Amino acid sequence: MADNSKILLGLPNLPADQIDPKLWGEFLLIYKAIQNLLSGVSRYSGIDTPSAMEAAADPTGYLLGANMQRYYPTAVTSITRGQILRLRPDVGANRVSQAIATSAAGMAFGVANTSVGAGAVVEVIAGGYALTDAIGGMLPGTLYYLSTTSGAIQNLRPVNPGEIIQPVGWALTSTQMLLAVSPYYQQL
Repeated sequence: MADNSKILLGLPNLPADQIDPKLWGEFLLIYKAIQNLLSGVSRYSGIDTPSAMEAAADPTGYLLGANMQRYYPTAVTSITRGQILRLRPDVGANRVSQAIATSAAGMAFGVANTSVGAGAVVEVIAGGYALTDAIGGMLPGTLYYLSTTSGAIQNLRPVNPGEIIQPVGWALTSTQMLLAVSPYYQQL
């Protein structure tokens, strides 16, 4: 809520009583609109700390890192939310497709936060430490790696010659991952 925000507006919670009663309601609407805007800015920039109930309902909504690490490239292929993506400099700047651990060219970059068709702009949570709820079916407390299945993760390291070992992140719950896509990999 705006009342508990670390951003100070300098406005009281309600308009002054001295305002003409005919205008007081209009001032109240403006005050509430400003407070709602402040609440949104504080939340999505990660400035404010959520209450326990808000954090349980939306653990990714207050994470400053996740908001700063959003990237908007164009999808080369159809992409589903939760797929692990790679950069595609071979088809032009700001292009992505599914990552795959079968070779160094498939190295992971981030996770799709939206589903889109080929040629559309996709929201990607890129790089280092960010919390995401875009991936499901994980075992809590487990380190996950880029998979040899296109766009997927796996909890075991790849083992075949030519494949790459690239950590992607840790499962905090079955549906929440602390994304930590390493910019480095080991090729077998």
